[in-house]
Amino acid sequence: MMRELLRMIGFGKVTKANDAGELQYLQITQGALGKGFNDRVMDDVVRISEFGFVSVPPINAEVLLLHRGGDRSQSLVIGTSHRPSRPRNLKPGDSGFHDVRSAKVLLTENGLEADLKGKPARIVATDIVLVVDGVEISLKAIHDAYNAHKHPVSGATTGVTDHLLS
Repeated sequence: MMRELLRMIGFGKVTKANDAGELQYLQITQGALGKGFNDRVMDDVVRISEFGFVSVPPINAEVLLLHRGGDRSQSLVIGTSHRPSRPRNLKPGDSGFHDVRSAKVLLTENGLEADLKGKPARIVATDIVLVVDGVEISLKAIHDAYNAHKHPVSGATTGVTDHLLS
């Protein structure tokens, strides 16, 4: 029984990724299974990932494989890990997501933490945002308020901003 179970799981590393179609396919390289054997390269291995979360594992990411019926030609990637980019020192209950460039969004006991490593945040196709206490405000209102704001200067007031958003 134990031998059969061991034949059903395996480990490898990503050597190529194809994310163009309905399914994500990876090329996986597994280390040799003994002296005198070569590494095994498996092409077009389907990766199963969690609904609502998307990623393409970086080259050399570690993978956990499920060999259906113990047949390595019928493998699925059911887990991935990339040790160099994994956020560290999280507490039990923390969760989030990250990329290979160390950008991350975390949900922690202290709230939301987003570190985009100097890259812009882009929100697409929305008209309304919720601010403190669930108050709705339109992005147009924020845009107009920014463009119309003035600053007091030595008892006078400046004109509208010279940094208009378009």
